[in-house]
Amino acid sequence: MGSGGDVVLGPIPKGTPVGLLANLRLRAETRDVSDRAAHVKAMGELAIELERGLKNAPPNASDEELRQQFANLREPLLRLSKCPAWSSIVAITSGPPSST
Repeated sequence: MGSGGDVVLGPIPKGTPVGLLANLRLRAETRDVSDRAAHVKAMGELAIELERGLKNAPPNASDEELRQQFANLREPLLRLSKCPAWSSIVAITSGPPSST
């Protein structure tokens, strides 16, 4: 959270599919109470891990250091995405383009 209460996302490493962040299902899309509870739990866990990762990232971290810091969030982000196609897109582009 920023000083004004704004949500601050970043730094985001180069090569991160920002559309994956933009397509998060922030709210459960069901009326089933147990599904809603599971979704709230999953979003809460993701938020905690994102915050923990940002706090534990080295100052002025490189893109590679940030990718390593957040590598464990790939699956939770994919599970919470509104767009199931992200699974195949992220599998293909699991990092920045190689320089070869």
